[in-house]
Amino acid sequence: MSMKSPATHATRPTGAHFSPRRREVPRSPVILVVTDDSLLRWAVYEAFAAAHFRILACRDEAHAREILPKVEVDLSLAIVDADIWPITARAREFLRERWPHLPILVLSHPVEGLEDRLADLDIDGLLTKPFDVPMLVETVTDMVAADQSSSALGRLTMSDTHTRRGGCTRG
Repeated sequence: MSMKSPATHATRPTGAHFSPRRREVPRSPVILVVTDDSLLRWAVYEAFAAAHFRILACRDEAHAREILPKVEVDLSLAIVDADIWPITARAREFLRERWPHLPILVLSHPVEGLEDRLADLDIDGLLTKPFDVPMLVETVTDMVAADQSSSALGRLTMSDTHTRRGGCTRG
């Protein structure tokens, strides 16, 4: 009595359709965060990760200048602590060299005249310390969504909300 072995070649399951083309999957926005405050960096990282952002966190200007030339993704927004990386025309140009339309949001302790100086530098927003991290995430989410849908960001200003510290709205 001879037994035949079953066929050993693989077949595709019926009803399944395989496409040789890859489907584009939208990527989460990438946010650059530059601050030397490790607790703030951690809190911002956790909050943005929970909101489905990818985060590139740097501890200071030197770290950012070392890492950014190696970054192969598009940045959606930069959040820079002005207390450790003063935002000057040179700093802005460094950030916008590869990402010309990169919105820059500056974190700072309240300083007289800082709003005017940042407006002259074409910075997209200023957030004073202390601030509410969930509000920051909401503001950045709105900025990124506006940028993706219209490429025209509204400016963030402190002037509309300064009945309390840490206020920041789109102007």
